[in-house]
Amino acid sequence: MKSVDSQRFRLQNLWITIHQFKPIRMNHSSNGTIKPKANFDADAAAESIEKALTASGCDEVGIIQIIAHINNAQRQMIRTPYSVKFGKDLIQELKKKLSGDFEDTVVGLMETPTKFDAMQLRKAMKGLGTNESVLIDILCSRNTSELEAIANEYQNEFGKSLEEDIISDTSGDFKNLLVALLHAKRDSSFGMNQARAREASQKMFSNKEKKGKPDKDVFVSVFSTDNFRQLRRIFSEYLSMHGETIQDGIERAFSGDARDAYIALVNSIENKPRFFAKQLHAAMKGLGTNNNDLRRIIISRSEIDLGAIKSEFENMYKKQLLDSVKSECSGPYLQMMTVNEKLGSIKIKVDFNDELAAIELDEALKTKGTDKRRIIRLLTSICNTQRQMMIIPYKLKTQKDLFGELKKAFSGDLEETILALMQTPPQYDASQLKKAMAGLGTTESVLIEIICSRTNEELWYIKNQYMKDHGKSLEADVIGDTSGDFRDILVALLNSKQLEASINETQIKEGIGTRDSDLIRIIVSRSEIDLVNIRSLFASVYKKPLVEFIKSECSGAYRDCLISIVNGN
Repeated sequence: MKSVDSQRFRLQNLWITIHQFKPIRMNHSSNGTIKPKANFDADAAAESIEKALTASGCDEVGIIQIIAHINNAQRQMIRTPYSVKFGKDLIQELKKKLSGDFEDTVVGLMETPTKFDAMQLRKAMKGLGTNESVLIDILCSRNTSELEAIANEYQNEFGKSLEEDIISDTSGDFKNLLVALLHAKRDSSFGMNQARAREASQKMFSNKEKKGKPDKDVFVSVFSTDNFRQLRRIFSEYLSMHGETIQDGIERAFSGDARDAYIALVNSIENKPRFFAKQLHAAMKGLGTNNNDLRRIIISRSEIDLGAIKSEFENMYKKQLLDSVKSECSGPYLQMMTVNEKLGSIKIKVDFNDELAAIELDEALKTKGTDKRRIIRLLTSICNTQRQMMIIPYKLKTQKDLFGELKKAFSGDLEETILALMQTPPQYDASQLKKAMAGLGTTESVLIEIICSRTNEELWYIKNQYMKDHGKSLEADVIGDTSGDFRDILVALLNSKQLEASINETQIKEGIGTRDSDLIRIIVSRSEIDLVNIRSLFASVYKKPLVEFIKSECSGAYRDCLISIVNGN
């Protein structure tokens, strides 16, 4: 077994790599810290990863340099060339060569966003008890299309319906909300009706037909079907008419997980980057670091809005996210998590060559002891699309499954992170939702985070992916694992047709210790979306950079991996 210090070193390097890149301003996903790498060569990347994996002791820095410098699409592009050239599955090789949080991070980065979310949800519901915060984090922060894609991915990946798992693992209002989100048919227009907003706010405060009590049915309806502009008007009218915020109204009407889910939705609608910044801070607050949360957020937002998240983090906590991650993580894990410093985090790699990337990845995996640093470097230097492009070339060149090889090379949190990065966004979300509802108990926070933060378009893809991967309907699993108002709102959101992809934040329930699964889920899923904004909000709210929290709570390659993603390429 590797020593704790060795693990901390690997994770530290991984996080730093992801967190230190300068922003590449692009029209697409400009708030992600990871952008597509210019002139990306999938074959070369595959070879580099293989070289890093097969290097003596495994070149973890080399892995970081590859993975953290490309976005998810480019990471996917590496898998096929790697498999073709080296006859191994890249994910499995990473799992073999890596371990701990570093492994989870690297593997998480290698998964598509949808699969990553699906895996996180499945994990949240697997075994005894349910990680409600993960359900909330994912289900309440994903749009309708994302949730649908996650549901399909969940079904394909685990052979079960995400909705059914949620229904069986949750109950009451919380279950109703999650199921409603999975079924959401949100208004896709940008219209706003003040009269309807006032009527809804009145019923949400006190409905005569409900004996003067808050109308929970109206809560479920508006949160799952109204467009975001209309919802913001409802929030405003609620405050104007009743002298209290909508959050206050939610506190009066709901309790427990349902309350947390609704508040997460509100925060998601109002300011998504700030939402994730708070989650990151909570993941690194107190004794220990929740590496699952840290990794989840940084990976999932690295190509979306991690740059905006970083800004919010710094504004709120007066500390750079990079510094926070450095204080929580160490080694390659730290380097991996801090490779992308600004906007986005993971961008498209310029001049990317999927065959070369696959070859490089195979070389890293075949290196004696696995060149983990090289694998991390390769996977975090290209976007998700490019990662997907690597899968087939890898298979053709190696006759091996890229995921399988990564799983062999890595272990623990680092393995999960690497695999998450290799999944498409819908696959990741679907896997996270499935994980959140798998086994006894349900991780409601994951359902909330994903379903409440994804756009309708994203939910659509997630639901399809969930069905494809798990053979079950996401909505059915949510219905089976949740109940009451919580189930209703989740189902409503999953049925929404809203195509708005606004910035969202998911609030992590603060407490002692760091949830590694949440860190992985959030960071991976937001790495190419809005991780920059989340990072900024985190610093603003908690007066400490997200990276500093990661550094203090994580260690080794796992820490490096998270920081690399937070910093971007």
